[in-house]
Amino acid sequence: MMANAGQLDLIRTGDGETAYRRCSMGHHHHLVCRDCGRTVEVEGPAIERWTDHVAATNTGSATFSTTCEIFGRCSSCADQTSTLIRAVAVEPTMSSGIVRPGQ
Repeated sequence: MMANAGQLDLIRTGDGETAYRRCSMGHHHHLVCRDCGRTVEVEGPAIERWTDHVAATNTGSATFSTTCEIFGRCSSCADQTSTLIRAVAVEPTMSSGIVRPGQ
């Protein structure tokens, strides 16, 4: 019911399961962090124009809708990964205790 009323977005996961996400009203797209799942709503006028162009070119009609999920890594998760990589890079090796670039 809430999905039909536009209060929730329906999501198909990579495993084929259906999940729901609370969203604002109005047409929008999502940026989704692959690590923590944080989701940010964004408008996509360029996506809408591209969809209209592709639809008109291939079908003669521009009455299509879009759903766009853009996946990546949010700044918090990217910072955590960078910190972990730096910490591993500066640990001394067991054999000599000397840290060489690239170890």
